[in-house]
Amino acid sequence: MDNIENTRQFALSLQQSANVLDDKLDTILKKSLNEITESADPMTKIKIYNGYSYVLVSVLFAYLKSLGIKTESHPVMKDLERVKTYIKKLKLLETQQETKEEKLQKAQNEANQFLKQSLGVHSASISTSSATSDMTRPAISQGSFKGKHTKFENESHSEDEGTRKKLSSIPALKSIKSTKRSKSSSPAPSRKLKKPNRVTKKK
Repeated sequence: MDNIENTRQFALSLQQSANVLDDKLDTILKKSLNEITESADPMTKIKIYNGYSYVLVSVLFAYLKSLGIKTESHPVMKDLERVKTYIKKLKLLETQQETKEEKLQKAQNEANQFLKQSLGVHSASISTSSATSDMTRPAISQGSFKGKHTKFENESHSEDEGTRKKLSSIPALKSIKSTKRSKSSSPAPSRKLKKPNRVTKKK
């Protein structure tokens, strides 16, 4: 009696699953495969093709099982393995793309971080107002240059005065300077202007 009840429950569950499958198949079969994949991108097309193939082979596999046919040596097993291989390749491709996108995102984040630390430039993820204010602001503040130029001039003047004092203490230079001063203070010798000779006209 228990076995009959279990069998009845199993049959009801199978009937419900078959009804759900019919509804799904009706929704899918309303359009052709070309119409469904017409506006899809390549990755979506691969997923649709793999899904269709897997559903068809799985339904055929279940049908053979219900007839009591041994599926181990049936050609449907080759088709099922082939579809599984396609699904694995798709997963591998998606993983590679995700890894590539992660690497690109990581490189972009590192570049933005470098620009932010070295040049004071923020990435595009920050708000527009803050980014605009950062762009108008100089990367190096003017305070870094305050007082340095004046200090340099003072040091240069002090160095010039020290050099002049050292040079003035040398005796040879003192005599040269005194000679130049005496020459500049002595009046220049007066030059007598010669009167031009008069030319006598002959009568």
